[in-house]
Amino acid sequence: MNEHKTRSMKINRKQNRWILLLSVFLAVGQVAVVMLSWLIASLWPQVGVRSLLSSEGIRWFFGNFTENIACAPVVWLLLLSIGWGAFVRSGLRRSVGKTLSCSHRTTETSTQKDGSLTYREHFALIVVAIEALLTIAVMLLLTCIPHAVLLNIEGGLSSGAFPDSIIPVIAFTMTLMGLTYGSLCGKLNSLSDYGEALSFGIRLTAAWWPPVILTVQFWASLLFVFA
Repeated sequence: MNEHKTRSMKINRKQNRWILLLSVFLAVGQVAVVMLSWLIASLWPQVGVRSLLSSEGIRWFFGNFTENIACAPVVWLLLLSIGWGAFVRSGLRRSVGKTLSCSHRTTETSTQKDGSLTYREHFALIVVAIEALLTIAVMLLLTCIPHAVLLNIEGGLSSGAFPDSIIPVIAFTMTLMGLTYGSLCGKLNSLSDYGEALSFGIRLTAAWWPPVILTVQFWASLLFVFA
């Protein structure tokens, strides 16, 4: 167990180091875009490049920063973080892993000590499986029947409400299943436990938030300068 924890800590440190390097690279890239836009706009104004150091560029950078990062990828990361945190903190991920590993066993000597589930855990898994099936059934009703609500104006799924709703639905389903499982198993017994489960995933993905925000702002700056 201690060896496993040590290995996990080493992996986390290595991952955080690469994430930090990525953040530094993106920050340097942002500065480079600012300087490059000013240089091109000053030397070759006929090109039509907008400088981020001009009055227009400064107003855009400060005035649109919140709007730039309030985009779908950032919201998706937030929702999936909440859903994954509930999925993990409630013990549902561990139970699913146990179930999958037990399905590969062929011996009849498995006992509670070697990883089998309790009755409450089995019952909770059945309930969350029903929730997942109900979610799939609802999504099928909203997309597969004629004139379904989530179809676009052309009657297809390639654009419109359906692709925009996939990530929120997945995150909501993971959250619901995690909270339900934790409640039925006794892992979540108070409001503070529910709050801990909902915020746990955000702490797990906290290291990714700086590079994600820097990436979004960097891309928005490129579009402003060169579009």
